[in-house]
Amino acid sequence: MKALRTLTTPELKELIEAAQAEITKRKNANNLVSINWSVDWYRADRQRPYLAIITKKDNKLSYKFLNSFTKENSGVASPCHAAYTGELPVGTILKARTGGSMKNEYLDFYEVTANGLVEIEAGQALRKIGL
Repeated sequence: MKALRTLTTPELKELIEAAQAEITKRKNANNLVSINWSVDWYRADRQRPYLAIITKKDNKLSYKFLNSFTKENSGVASPCHAAYTGELPVGTILKARTGGSMKNEYLDFYEVTANGLVEIEAGQALRKIGL
């Protein structure tokens, strides 16, 4: 392969197009879907938000946490933000806590489809992972 500095502008554009086509081809072969999820919550001390892949392991739920978590300041009751941007395979089941109080937990379940995240019922999510 030639050094990039020696390529002409049309050759560079052709190389970029070929690389993008190869990336798309590999992405489709692995059934990966781009995901962009985020939530803002007004109290970091009350049920911190998260996004996790849930799977069955030894007849129990197993979590792989995905999101990054930030607080606006160091105060106990400060607002917070959780976010995840990445690629996940089609069919992945996700559990998201979008907030909560001392007594309640606000949960959403999602399935990764070719069109992105689709919200599903909790019972349906548990059946899909085999519980």
